[in-house]
Amino acid sequence: MIVGHGDDLWRLGRAIVANFSSNVYGGVDLTALKEHLAASLEVISHYPEPEPYTLERALAALHGIAPECICVTNGATEAIYLIAQAWRESRSCILQPTFSEYADACRLHGHCVRSLGSARGDKWDPQCVNAAPHCVNGDTRCVMEYPQCAMEDTQCIMRGPRGDNRDTHCVNGRDPRGDMGGTLSIKEYPRGDNRDPQGDMGDPQGVMGDQQCVMGNALGDNGDPQGVSGDPRCANGNLRYVNGDAQYVKEYHRGVMGDPRGDNQDPQGDNNVIPTEAVGLSGGISLFWLCNPNNPDGRVIPKEQLLAQIANNPDTIFVIDQSYGFFTEEPLLTPAEAIAAGNVLQLHSMTKRYAMPGLRLGYITGSQALIDRIREVRMPWSVNALAIEAGLFLASHPSTAPIDKQALLKEAQRLRDELNAIPGLSVEPTKAHFMLCHLDTGTAASLKRYLAENHGLLIRDASNFEGLDAGHFRIAAQTREENDMLVKAIKDYILR
Repeated sequence: MIVGHGDDLWRLGRAIVANFSSNVYGGVDLTALKEHLAASLEVISHYPEPEPYTLERALAALHGIAPECICVTNGATEAIYLIAQAWRESRSCILQPTFSEYADACRLHGHCVRSLGSARGDKWDPQCVNAAPHCVNGDTRCVMEYPQCAMEDTQCIMRGPRGDNRDTHCVNGRDPRGDMGGTLSIKEYPRGDNRDPQGDMGDPQGVMGDQQCVMGNALGDNGDPQGVSGDPRCANGNLRYVNGDAQYVKEYHRGVMGDPRGDNQDPQGDNNVIPTEAVGLSGGISLFWLCNPNNPDGRVIPKEQLLAQIANNPDTIFVIDQSYGFFTEEPLLTPAEAIAAGNVLQLHSMTKRYAMPGLRLGYITGSQALIDRIREVRMPWSVNALAIEAGLFLASHPSTAPIDKQALLKEAQRLRDELNAIPGLSVEPTKAHFMLCHLDTGTAASLKRYLAENHGLLIRDASNFEGLDAGHFRIAAQTREENDMLVKAIKDYILR
């Protein structure tokens, strides 16, 4: 998404006196950094390192990790797109509402994206049906939205021979032969008919030769000897277990597809639930993306619960954006813990911590195997010389640009309380210095325009976050004086 983020000063025709629209805290003294960069301008006369090796070593030493486990990027956003590219055409799950660039990067690189926790519910992108030719051979996408689609049946995705582009016989509620508990069995459809042209084309079973038990047909029939009592694994809705297919072992041993609690065939299912209001994490997910603390609402997933999910889902890579990690008192994963887990990639932002978004500087930490895969797709010279110089200075002077975090968080809570006291406005709880607000009437776009034009204040219209509506906006606490200006201006807007 190019247009629609915060800090969009370039779109405004007047000066802004207080900026609440990005999650950067403006009360940071960057004098020392600016003086250092002013004295280092000669670096722009030469190419930077093709990869920021020197800065990676400096940051690795700061975190107590190996340089091979860190990858410096042109801001956290480049890190997001590099990860999506390195695992292109994968299955990604994103906890919503959150930063839109995760989904944008995944879709750009051919991922099939599943949203959890949003108003859309637990579902895959519709594009996974018509635009993802790799949705075959045990891909969860076929199963989630098209439960009758046979395993390895590419026609279910690409050609829709039994209906329209969405293959209507596979769609929940539109299977003329019975779906979601219908039997779609060899016994009932031995020849095929006008709804199943494949049945006359060398497929006497009428189901593309896939002799499996299908959701609600766990006992199988004459064409599915595995479905009988001799193979109990075919129960519990694990509809992709076909003729001993090894995919069962890899993707269904922890309980999936609406069976988060597990049973006798799923002894580990009890722990396979993402620790939020969202539904459980299903098997077959390649990457699970989350922001912690989360943008836009400042929620934090408890560390121990997150560690348990990481351990219980070893085949899933957890991409954890900790760009706002400095701005919370809640315990978070350390880079060393992420590396030890082996299936975690952490995103870090020097941009956010040091209030220098114009320089674009971030980095990824993770196991060497994961970082090596990312390095394979990184282009040379993506981090400019001044950004590298700034990073080296900050790594060697970590106390530069100090922020009294406790005081900032206390002020953020005071701001939230003041806003919550305004009739017609509600503010969600937050564990960070930024917060998500909602107007009972009117739109965030209208409020944003009023605040900018009449008071020189800028907020973030959050209506374009997935799962949010036109009344949502986000703000980040600034100084007490600026926060008081915002409270008064919003009160004037609502009560006018």
